[in-house]
Amino acid sequence: MRIRLPTTSSLVRLVKHRWQDWINLMFSVWLYFSPWLLEYSIARAGVWDSVIFGIAIFSVSLWALITPQAWQRWANLVLGATLSASPWILGFSSYARATWNLIFVGVVVAVLSVGALGRRPLPLSGPRQNGP
Repeated sequence: MRIRLPTTSSLVRLVKHRWQDWINLMFSVWLYFSPWLLEYSIARAGVWDSVIFGIAIFSVSLWALITPQAWQRWANLVLGATLSASPWILGFSSYARATWNLIFVGVVVAVLSVGALGRRPLPLSGPRQNGP
């Protein structure tokens, strides 16, 4: 199996047409560092929630940029919705900064994923050729 590297024009097309994944990627990095930046690191469940969901959303979004498939959009939709509900599920909703941060990031990730569901995944390179 040969791996085909994308050309410059296909990378430009990828950025232009997969902007939702780039934004989700940026929000996942924010989410990872937000407990310390917003100073809610005292809420241990909020910290772990942010770190774990940050890594998960980052992984799915990066994977979607490398090999776009529909399941990645559904995965980010579920992650975003779960992230928004997690302060109540895990019992740290009394920490306002953590709660509002997770609700905001979760809604953004979910909405961007829903918006991307209507689009066909774009291949990284031109049409496939038969043969090796």
